[in-house]
Amino acid sequence: MEEEYEKVYGLANAFLIAGVRHYLGTFWEIQDEAGLHFALDFYSELMNGAMIGEAVRNARLKLIDRYGEDVIIWSSYMLYGDPTFRYVDYGKAEYEGVSAGEERMALAGGPSRAADESVVVFPSGSNTWKYVTATIAIIAIILAAMFISRGDRTTPQGTVSQPGQPAVVVDDKKGERKDALVADLAKKYRAGDIQVPTRTDEWTSWPLSLVFLDIKANGVSEGEKDFILAKATEALQGTKRVDVVEREILDKLLSELQLSSSDLADPSTALRIGKILSARLIVTGSMVREKNDWMTSLRMIVTETTSVKSAITIAMQTKDRNAVADELSKKLIDRVNEGYPLQAKIVKIDGDKATINIGSDVGLANGIKMEVLAEDGSSIGEIETSSVRSDKTSVKILSKDEDIKAGARVREIL
Repeated sequence: MEEEYEKVYGLANAFLIAGVRHYLGTFWEIQDEAGLHFALDFYSELMNGAMIGEAVRNARLKLIDRYGEDVIIWSSYMLYGDPTFRYVDYGKAEYEGVSAGEERMALAGGPSRAADESVVVFPSGSNTWKYVTATIAIIAIILAAMFISRGDRTTPQGTVSQPGQPAVVVDDKKGERKDALVADLAKKYRAGDIQVPTRTDEWTSWPLSLVFLDIKANGVSEGEKDFILAKATEALQGTKRVDVVEREILDKLLSELQLSSSDLADPSTALRIGKILSARLIVTGSMVREKNDWMTSLRMIVTETTSVKSAITIAMQTKDRNAVADELSKKLIDRVNEGYPLQAKIVKIDGDKATINIGSDVGLANGIKMEVLAEDGSSIGEIETSSVRSDKTSVKILSKDEDIKAGARVREIL
């Protein structure tokens, strides 16, 4: 992060050295909708006589009001330069009998004047052309920072770059690799060259991946839907058990294949998309809202067998989309845990300690208790993870009803 910050600072420093009075940019990619709201609020404040630092602050506060504090889009905007400078002053300094102090008080939010008394006063020592040039410069810088410098970015949490989730600095080479990946996936899709990973050990847990595909919205804006799915993605990946396919890759692939919503409604097409993305689960369905009544209905489909693993239905009455996102996240995590409890085999026994053949790669963590199973599936003992590595874990044997041998199956206790 420090290296990326220095890149942003270097760009701002270059503009300031070149003579630009202020530089306003973003530390990571901002989605178009949020950027539009910020720009409108910022310029409204600026043109109404606010100091530029105050305009940035108020525009950021309005983003918090609109998206909530937990969506940190607001924190990306950075201002370099004197925050007390005004590009537009509204006052009556040129009128006889009005002191400079009274003018400053009015500009700072003091007693207001009648609309027909207000005149635009440009800052001391400036003129119209300087003002216009400075304003155009700021607009150009914001557009450059928000839209031109777009490459591949990954989120601070390692999640996908979706609306509602800020992303960090440009990495053109990674963006090129992602484009190459999408082109390769599209080629395989068209050729029908889809290979589904197979396991030699049907018991042991292996990485679980998921894709949100063709979630239809009725009465819910695309921004709201994406916000809810972004929070659900973050929650799922926070468990370390699920890898959610990046939305950017999915969108690029669908665009490359020129697939419409009607195409995705075909189950066979959706399953092919899931398989080509190596997603073991496809989550599809709908979100419906009528005023404050929300109805979310999703299905988790197993790409390997085409069966429905689980169904989720959420009916809520709320004005807060965060509440909908939180409830959906909780339900998804519960369904994943219930449907895919961690399973492993004991590969080594050493007194009251043992080693199992899974680790952090599938989301295992310290302190997880698991039951040891007999051949008939009955429980014959209990273990607890104590030292987790990427592909194996040391465990303590807490109890046993009979001797536990290497090769015994273990399953997470939910």
